Amino acid sequence: MAATINATPGAADANSYITLAEAQVLADSTIDSVEWYTATTDVKTRALITATRTLDLLKYVGTRSTSTQALAWPRKDYATSEKTYTDTEIPKEIKQAQFEVALSLIQNSVSVGSGSTSIIPGINNADLQRVKLDVIEIEWKRQLGSTSPAKVVSPGLLNDLVLNTPGSTIAVVRS
Repeated sequence: MAATINATPGAADANSYITLAEAQVLADSTIDSVEWYTATTDVKTRALITATRTLDLLKYVGTRSTSTQALAWPRKDYATSEKTYTDTEIPKEIKQAQFEVALSLIQNSVSVGSGSTSIIPGINNADLQRVKLDVIEIEWKRQLGSTSPAKVVSPGLLNDLVLNTPGSTIAVVRS
C-alpha cells in the first residue's frame, strides 16, 4: 500500500511537516539530491514520514499548540530574541531539516544484489543488522558512533528550536 502524507499543521493525523511539492522545491535548490530525483514517489513519501518521526524525537523549546496534534510542531510559548512563530506555524528550519534527513535516508539505503531496490525503501538500510520476514522483525546494528538521521542536518539549523539545557543537549552535525 502506498504511503500518503498529511502535512496539515496541528492535525491529529499529521505525519509530515512538508508536502512532496515542498520537498521537491527544496530538492531543486540542493546540489546533492540526485537520489531524490531517481526515487519513486512512494519512497520519497516514506522517507519524509520517517524523517518526521526522527525529528519528533528531539526536545523543542515551547509546548505543543494543542493536546490533540500528532506532531511536535506547531508550538506555543516559543520565542527567541530573533524569532517568533505563531502557534499554527511550522518553522522553515524544521521543514529544511525534514528534507535533509529524508534525503539522507534515501541516499543511504542499501541495495539488494546488483539492483537499486532497497531492502526497506525510504529508510536508512545501512544500519540494518537483520530483517526477518516471518512475523516481521527488524534488527538494527548497535555501533558506537553510527550515523543517525538527525546527524545529517546542516550545522546550526535547529539551534534556536531545540532545548539546550544540561542533561538534554543535542548536538546536530553533518556527517
